[in-house]
Amino acid sequence: MMKWKPLVLVIGMSTALAAGAGPWLPSAPTAGDGDPAAFTWDLPAWLAPPPVPPDNPMTGAAVALGRELFFDPRLSSTGTMSCATCHDPARAFTDGRSVAVGITGDRHRRNTPSIVNAAYRPILNWASPQVHLLEFQLLRPLFGTDPVEMGQAGREATLLAM
Repeated sequence: MMKWKPLVLVIGMSTALAAGAGPWLPSAPTAGDGDPAAFTWDLPAWLAPPPVPPDNPMTGAAVALGRELFFDPRLSSTGTMSCATCHDPARAFTDGRSVAVGITGDRHRRNTPSIVNAAYRPILNWASPQVHLLEFQLLRPLFGTDPVEMGQAGREATLLAM
């Protein structure tokens, strides 16, 4: 049986960290790699840390893995598009287009929203406004079919085997 929860939690929370922290992508923290209580957030003093699921504590290793996955084009069906393709750090985590374009080249109905501070948002996806948990937000871009973003629908086993 495929175990999506660890993959979903690592990518989701690490994406939120990448989007909410500055400078754009800080180096992975080394403190707290084995001790969640020791994890150091790189946030302004006035900003509370984002919520973290109790069953998936934040660690430097999780942030490093999430960063790798965020920039990994193998997550797309063609191996040419990563999360950062549409959520480009140099463009405030957008693609700078008036409407998004997925892996198939089709133009979407909406633009790519910035993911800056995504961990603090109550609604995380314009295509699925019912998604309220960051840990499950990435399922739509990876496996959705309307619109097609990363094009992995039906390829779950192949993706997990990588």
